[in-house]
Amino acid sequence: MLPFFVEKGLSSCGAFVEEFDLGGRPLPNEMFHTRVQARQIYVFAHCALLVGERRYAEIALAGFEWMASRLWSRSAGGWMHAATAGGEVMDERCDAYDQAFALLALAYLRRLGMADADLWIERTLEALDRRLKDTRHGGYHELAPVDAANRFRRQNPHMHLLEAFLALEQAGWAGDARDRAMEIVVLFSALANRDGAMGEYFLTDWSLPPHERDVRQPGHQFEWAWLLDVHEAHSSLSHRLASFGWHYGIERDPSYPHGLFEEVTPDGRVKIASKLLWPQTEAIRYHARRARMGDEEAAARANRLAGTILAWFAMSGGPLWYNQIDRSGKPLVRSVPSRVLYHIVTCTADAAMA
Repeated sequence: MLPFFVEKGLSSCGAFVEEFDLGGRPLPNEMFHTRVQARQIYVFAHCALLVGERRYAEIALAGFEWMASRLWSRSAGGWMHAATAGGEVMDERCDAYDQAFALLALAYLRRLGMADADLWIERTLEALDRRLKDTRHGGYHELAPVDAANRFRRQNPHMHLLEAFLALEQAGWAGDARDRAMEIVVLFSALANRDGAMGEYFLTDWSLPPHERDVRQPGHQFEWAWLLDVHEAHSSLSHRLASFGWHYGIERDPSYPHGLFEEVTPDGRVKIASKLLWPQTEAIRYHARRARMGDEEAAARANRLAGTILAWFAMSGGPLWYNQIDRSGKPLVRSVPSRVLYHIVTCTADAAMA
């Protein structure tokens, strides 16, 4: 895949292409998003470290230079949500999800030796705390300016902030990454223990949302389980989350592709039966880690899910993929989002250690 993204995945303006058609042709971008640009920077930086390919490092560093010149808010601080190729701001909101992926990219750029990585890390964390920290209820607001009318909180930005803080610690950053990670672990471990698994939505004070918003995504159970394992905390909760994801989230009918559903109810009933690619990669990553510890059943699960990806998600001839299939395996998409490459690389990098 990486040679494809080197050849086709860089736009003429210097940004990463954010979407392709099913024939592998870049789709035009009217605006570019911090979230996608940062994910692609991470991809190339991590792969440069994995395979020692200098070209990948150069692409990652150039990608960050482009992102910093267009998507950093010089007036308020923090990474903006979207801008045009020429730098015209299209969405100036500061999104916690975006800050998380900028930090993840910076952790790997630091490992590549980027000279001012620490300065950008500190700038990003300062803006995160000043603009998004919820000093009343804990955690972070999703967006700044804060929308007082929005009653809901999401676990997802916090999960990726935890991922970024752990990456900063592993990159040798001398700041308080471990303490920041622990704050998120403490908050969300309590919520998962209360709710039986990791919910997607909460009210402002982290109480349970209305019934229609009280859902579980099997893929996120595995993503959290992997992060808790890496953090080396709450191993019993990590196991419970993964067990919930597998017991309630996996397809049991042998006439359909073996894979994780998109969404289930708190009591484990299937709510959305279609299957996305990224939950399969997160389950493989978790099970590959367990396999390294001698868990043969985990190894078998990872291998079977890898077979599902190759049989049902990978396009014939490669290297691109169908991002979503229905329960029976029929593709439900008309384009290929570049952002999913992040999930494929995180999975592959970890599974390759097994």
